Amino acid sequence: MRRVSLSHAVIVFAVGLVAASCGAASPSSDAGATTTLTPTTSEATTTTTTLDVVITAAPPPKSEQPGPTVPLPSVPPGADPYDNDDIVFAVADLAAMLGVPGDDIKVVGWEEALWRDGSIGCALPGMSYTQALVDGMRIALELDGEVYWYHQGGGRDSFYCANPTQ
Repeated sequence: MRRVSLSHAVIVFAVGLVAASCGAASPSSDAGATTTLTPTTSEATTTTTTLDVVITAAPPPKSEQPGPTVPLPSVPPGADPYDNDDIVFAVADLAAMLGVPGDDIKVVGWEEALWRDGSIGCALPGMSYTQALVDGMRIALELDGEVYWYHQGGGRDSFYCANPTQ
């Protein structure tokens, strides 16, 4: 049994009330653990009050809405993807990143892109980018059913983009 001061018990109680008002699980939830708090004082006479507090795990965050889907480009008829240095670089980079032979990676397709800003279609939260149109390319590669996106533009080599935008 854990002993805490009355002020700690009041804080725990207040936090419990706040959690309950925010939609936390009810005290009858099986997922919770019960902790008994016994406040004490340092006076010659000790008053003991026992509080049963149910501590539950926070609810999981609401699922985020998926971002806009990026349509898969195709391989232009009669084109050889390995004639393009940016595609060759992307395949080699993905193979190195995943530790697989480059021959295991399939080029799904590629297309020219006009990126809206300097993020080259791969903006990171909290970052600022130049506000100018940037010519480039979008490359889709596949390994074991998983599609990997590479973006290129503005004189930058193609690079892996985990969360592509159009």
